[in-house]
Amino acid sequence: MTLTRITAPATDLITLAQAKAHLRVDHDAENDYISALVSAATAYLDARDGVLGEALVTQTWRYSMDVAPVGAVELPLGPVQSVVSVGYYDTAGAQQTFSAANYRLTLGGAVELVSGASWPSLASRSDAIWIDYVAGYGTATDVPQTVLQACRLMVGEMFENRASASTVQVYGALAMKLLLGASRSARGLF
Repeated sequence: MTLTRITAPATDLITLAQAKAHLRVDHDAENDYISALVSAATAYLDARDGVLGEALVTQTWRYSMDVAPVGAVELPLGPVQSVVSVGYYDTAGAQQTFSAANYRLTLGGAVELVSGASWPSLASRSDAIWIDYVAGYGTATDVPQTVLQACRLMVGEMFENRASASTVQVYGALAMKLLLGASRSARGLF
């Protein structure tokens, strides 16, 4: 099973203006540096490799499997907004689209077959069937405020402490841990 981002979020978690307001910076000399910090903080928090283990701002992912699922497919990265399509390689190796009439998205973010439907016969390959889906809370303003505040705190920590520091030192602020701990799926923080 493979999870690949198809479309990255259109924005970071906070804007340059929001970061500068948090930092109380009123000049433009460090805009590039502050933007880089915002991107680094966003990457630390967001998506498959982020500490929260969920998509924050809307993005599109492909979940590929080598065999037909047995039962519902739990999409590995949420919150899931919608399924774009389900595709597969048939036994002749031709790429096909699985009809949306055959499946539905559950409230929990799983793809399940409707009554009477079955998964198609597949070619033998590592990406025999895939689900393209949209995940994330929506725009950055839809992301939980605790996560946005943690992002601002991370940017502030990195801005104030430019010297080399371990991840634990930079991201170890108690306030940030408490904010991220409030997120239902925070992992690897403590």
